[in-house]
Amino acid sequence: MTLNKRYKRNVRGNLSFYLSIVLLTALVTCLHVSFESSYGVQQESFEELLSEANLEDAEFVTMMPLEDIDEIEKDHDVTLERQDYIDLDVDGSDAEVRIFADDNEINRIRVQEGEALSGDDDILLNGLFMERHGIEIGDSIRIAGKDYTVCGTVIRTDYLFCLKNVTDTFSDSDMFGIGVVRSLVFEEYDDAEKATVYAVRYGEDTDVSEFRRSINEEYGMLSYLSIDNNTRIQSPIDQFNELKYTVNTILPTTMLFMVVLISVVLGRKIKNERKMIGVLNALGYRRIELALHYSLFGAIPALLGGILGSVAAYPLLGYLSAVLIEDKMEVFYEVTSIRPESAVVAIVLPVIAYTIAVFVTALINMRGSAIEMIKGLAGKGKKRYGLRKSKLSFRTKYKIRAIFGHFPRTMLVVFGIALGGVLVAFTFSCVDSISRYVNESVYATGDFEYEYFLKVPGTGMPDTGSAVTAASFEVKDNPDLITMMGLDVDPLLKVEDENGNRIELEEGKYYISQMSSYAYGLKAGDTITLVNISDLDEYEIEIAGIFVNGSQSLIVSDRDTVNELLGLPEGTYNMVMSRDRIDYKDSELLREVSKKSLAESLDKTINQGMHDMLMPVSVIATVISVITTYLMVNILLNESTTVVSMLKVLGYRDREINSVVTNIYHALLPIGIALGILGGVWFNKMNFDTQAAKYNSYIESVVSVKSVIICIAITLGSYILSMILLGRKVRNVEMTESLKDNRE
Repeated sequence: MTLNKRYKRNVRGNLSFYLSIVLLTALVTCLHVSFESSYGVQQESFEELLSEANLEDAEFVTMMPLEDIDEIEKDHDVTLERQDYIDLDVDGSDAEVRIFADDNEINRIRVQEGEALSGDDDILLNGLFMERHGIEIGDSIRIAGKDYTVCGTVIRTDYLFCLKNVTDTFSDSDMFGIGVVRSLVFEEYDDAEKATVYAVRYGEDTDVSEFRRSINEEYGMLSYLSIDNNTRIQSPIDQFNELKYTVNTILPTTMLFMVVLISVVLGRKIKNERKMIGVLNALGYRRIELALHYSLFGAIPALLGGILGSVAAYPLLGYLSAVLIEDKMEVFYEVTSIRPESAVVAIVLPVIAYTIAVFVTALINMRGSAIEMIKGLAGKGKKRYGLRKSKLSFRTKYKIRAIFGHFPRTMLVVFGIALGGVLVAFTFSCVDSISRYVNESVYATGDFEYEYFLKVPGTGMPDTGSAVTAASFEVKDNPDLITMMGLDVDPLLKVEDENGNRIELEEGKYYISQMSSYAYGLKAGDTITLVNISDLDEYEIEIAGIFVNGSQSLIVSDRDTVNELLGLPEGTYNMVMSRDRIDYKDSELLREVSKKSLAESLDKTINQGMHDMLMPVSVIATVISVITTYLMVNILLNESTTVVSMLKVLGYRDREINSVVTNIYHALLPIGIALGILGGVWFNKMNFDTQAAKYNSYIESVVSVKSVIICIAITLGSYILSMILLGRKVRNVEMTESLKDNRE
């Protein structure tokens, strides 16, 4: 007898099991290959773009224009460039385009598609803006009363994530885009409408602190933004890092689940063959040899699943690229091929993992002498649970013994059901949380609709709106920025505690927003060290309390306290909050923040991001739940063939046998569903809590009743489907099985 003859017979006799493992492995490897390839080629193109763009190290705005830039560059070993821009309305829509000249040496532009500028009527637009507005290369667009011909798509490295204001949370290509025209054309625009920002690159010998202090002393630095805090640049970098983390965790984490699954399933099969293993061991086969034999039953589905998954990943490349990258930042490269290295990893890793898992499982289940295995003594130990004299029905006794007598198998079924629920609940909870954030948190920040940050401070009270002293600070030993606001007695900004009680702003006391308290891990009584972005002076602030605001990173106090802290004259303000729009010129503003634009951009993020991911995640969760439940109950049926046959002999019908044998896990279904929903909501909370600073928002994790019902329906539907697939197993069992010897 040779062991090799058993491979074909074993696979044929357990075809449904091996097909299930192949399908699950293919699903996992398909996700890995498609994710890794989609982001991998984009990452390579992204790094190439940054290397050729001469990207800024920081940008800043001053009260007075810089004079003699050449001398400043020489004194501080820096490269400086003045970069003007102007925001113009697109005729016939509510959208704006920020226009730049084409001659920058820092943050150089790249013409992604089409042709470079050649005529005075030519314009380059960013690709996402063109896509959202249905604009093609060669089309005309009317901006501020002038017709332009779109000659191509453009990328500016300081607008990779195309935000109008760097404090915005999400880009909104329906409302805002960037354009580039020839420098001679740009000079014709009204200088009074233009805004100015200075881009700087530091040299090896630059004393950055000294440079910033010098600029502030001579020209008055209104704002300073390093590349680490520039959301327009950092968001794409962070997104690629997150995608890399996702890719590096998807395959290993899911593979761990697969290893546990295969170990349990094949462990049961090996236990059922202990008598035959004992005979083979007595005939001279070494246990290592037998373990290697069984390990191939793990390697075969791993190899087939890895190959199938790699092939299936190809059609997903375009979809994933759009969902993960293209809809959120400018397109760098069209993904059309699978990366060979990702396919190799996706094939090799499952083979190694499954082989080792089954090898170890086989050795564990071969413990005991050959005689003990032949006699069926090793590894035995029936558990009666005190049911022999119980008055419970036969069906109830059988279910209790099946569930608690094979507890690892039972727990894996619960875990499989819960895992599918976690994936679905996480997605729905994320959508519900952002919806609630839009509907409540954003609009609940106060009675204002607009925030205007002024370049030139005023004194007293503005003609319209509420006066505020605002200053951005760097947080010491932290790359993020926080805004301090000095408010009037009756501010438009809502400052309330968690119970809805208004917090009276007392002189010398500072309060931090809920978002910032999560981002920096602060509570009442703690201190935070702030660094002034202009003169780099440090201020140690004690937090008197926390106010409810999940959309802004803020510290607030009364206006006199903040003015005194900053050394400003009494009555100074540099920001205006207003219920109505105020017609400030762009040249008068550092930035403008609108609650409506924030809410609309969040809504678009839900529709374009979360909803796009909802369907594939739900499908994946359903497949995992169906296959896991199918495999586990299939094991039970294979081990209970004699019982099923005997029940048929005793006159039980197929439906009655199903109620006894195949439906034993019905009682565990609610547990799996509950764990799945709770797990999904918990993971969503962890995501939002840990990423509050990155999202520039604190989003409370919630899940609606509607979403809970949908999660239950999806999980329940997958379970019912697995039961339907297993129904035929009972019908195929012959009555004569109970009369046969166990000869395998």
